[in-house]
Amino acid sequence: MALIPSGLATSGLARDPWFLTGLAVRGLLLAFLAPHIQETWFVPFLTGAIQSPALDPWSAFLAAGGDSLSFPYGPVMMAAFLPLVLAGWLVGLPFGAEVVLAGLGLRLTLLAFDAAGYLVLRRMFPERGALLTLGYWLSPLVLYITYWHGQIDIVPVVIMVAAFMMIGEHRFREAGLLLALACAAKLSMLLALPFLGIYLWQNKRLRSGFVPFAGVFAGILAVLGLLPLLSSGYRDMVMETPEAAKLYWLSLPQTDGLVIYLAPLAFALMVYAMWRLRRTNFSLLLSMTGVSFLIVVLMTPASPGWYLWALPFLIVYQIGADRVGWWLVALFSAMVVPLLALTASGPRLPLLGADLSLPHLLSSHAHSVWLTAVVAVGCVLAIRLFRNGIQRNDYFRLSRGPLAIGIAGDSGAGKDTLAAALEGLFGRHSVQHILGDGYHKWARGAPMWRAVTHLNPRANDLPRLSEHVHATLDGRDAVGQIYDHHTGRFSPPVRLASNDVLLISGLHTLLPPALVERLHVRIFLETDEELRFFWKMRRDVAKRGHDPAAVRAQMARRKPDSDAYIKPQMANADLVFQVAAVNPEHLSRPKGDPIPLKLRVIVRDSLYTERLTKALIAICGVHLDLDFPDEGQTVDMTIEGDVWAEDIGLAAANLVPHLDELLDVQPHWHSNMLGVMQLIVLMQIDENLRRRVAK
Repeated sequence: MALIPSGLATSGLARDPWFLTGLAVRGLLLAFLAPHIQETWFVPFLTGAIQSPALDPWSAFLAAGGDSLSFPYGPVMMAAFLPLVLAGWLVGLPFGAEVVLAGLGLRLTLLAFDAAGYLVLRRMFPERGALLTLGYWLSPLVLYITYWHGQIDIVPVVIMVAAFMMIGEHRFREAGLLLALACAAKLSMLLALPFLGIYLWQNKRLRSGFVPFAGVFAGILAVLGLLPLLSSGYRDMVMETPEAAKLYWLSLPQTDGLVIYLAPLAFALMVYAMWRLRRTNFSLLLSMTGVSFLIVVLMTPASPGWYLWALPFLIVYQIGADRVGWWLVALFSAMVVPLLALTASGPRLPLLGADLSLPHLLSSHAHSVWLTAVVAVGCVLAIRLFRNGIQRNDYFRLSRGPLAIGIAGDSGAGKDTLAAALEGLFGRHSVQHILGDGYHKWARGAPMWRAVTHLNPRANDLPRLSEHVHATLDGRDAVGQIYDHHTGRFSPPVRLASNDVLLISGLHTLLPPALVERLHVRIFLETDEELRFFWKMRRDVAKRGHDPAAVRAQMARRKPDSDAYIKPQMANADLVFQVAAVNPEHLSRPKGDPIPLKLRVIVRDSLYTERLTKALIAICGVHLDLDFPDEGQTVDMTIEGDVWAEDIGLAAANLVPHLDELLDVQPHWHSNMLGVMQLIVLMQIDENLRRRVAK
């Protein structure tokens, strides 16, 4: 981006002049300034707890005549500040400077959490380190609120953001712990809970993390957040503070003295909107949470510290936004700082005995106009955050409906093997697999099988198959059945539920036009006849108990129907996989020995083949031949070689990193040609879905 100074480094913070500049500014501010609210409220409470230790420091402080506004925070906030405040107190005690150095200890704690917040954001977005240095570390809003005005909300905000980081890393227990600590530091951080809970519950790939997250969160908060409620002092200072009443400031009067509180109503609507999204990824989670925090700040007479609640989410939006989005966040910060500076207390400069609080020169009208302008810019930011972060989010747009993948091919070609491999990528919990065999019209032994083969479309209820695929893609359940190849009979009716991914594999998947048009990716699988015979004998004889002679006769009888009805489906496929043994002599190997395979792939009208071939050669080390039979509209590639599953996963991470949230938390990659097929299907999914969105 041209608006970012070219000297901004992305690594080596000790050599980054912009990072060092921000650190120097912070050092000067905390060394020479003593904010009034810290001297008046926070330091007296903490030093009082040091001088008169008590199990209930809130009640003890009030009993000693302390101000009830001094420390509206929970025990975690005390635990965060006490170590350095105590150290400052002890160092200053012999010199009579215990209060001054205790205040310095408080500000050093703020610096530590401020730096931790910056590092957490860099860990979450390592490729955006330079922009984070400019957007967060040099943010005037962070510098003013934390070091000039002296608010301490940076502590629970950083702990909360760290909880989001843990969610992104799939460390659910740690996320529950950190969010509970953030809420026990400041109860307002509970605003993030419904969004995190909905995110984990609605993502089937992450749902297993919901219980450990919720369990740890509830357990820790019960001890650190609910037990203190037994203290009357805690209730007076933390639960019944005037700050909490600000949430109900904006209201709509009704009859009989009733009112509708608009800020809680708007927040509840955002929670509902999050629930209605059905599917979310991590980016959507951050966007929805950020919009909700921003709405609360804009719809209340927010204290300076409240602006920090939404700031990390605004910065996440800023570092990924266009030029307009970048400058909107910067403008919002630049407008908020002088508004707060002219209406809130500032710091003292102890060395000179000067009070640096700016005079409240704004008239009520001018103040209102400025506040209106700030809210207007904030509303524009909220709209852009919702629109860009949600409506334009690739994952949201690509996953609004189930992903439908169709696999067709002859009997014994490996359709179920490929389907199982794809299921291993997306996770069983996210896949509904519809097998075409369940739509045979008759059970084994029925007289009609003497007239037609299973490969004949007339022997299969293809309209019913299409109907069931349409139903599941439209979010409705269907009732189907499963064909048992061991008994030759159909199962009792089974529920075919709509799911994130719909796999349809069968002999005629790419035959009915009504079915083909609903598929997002169409795959035809063709296996060399010798290899197919080998696989079919191994499957039907060893696993299904069929007679070898009957299997041979069946294949010969079905060949005309295969040529007439199965192979023509190849024309409807986006991808054609043709599998053969590298050496036919390998088919005579002892049972159980792996058969080295080669893969021929025909890809039609695609844009990714160049990137794919480079990755397969550079990362997977395969031998690859390319051909362009129709002047570039089709790519024909032949692939051979041993490939490790880890290399396939690495290639996928490089080629389609943005699809990682479509996959299972731990996707199962296969080695060799089956793994290559997984990778190619994933790239085809990406391209076809993007074309669908662009229409």
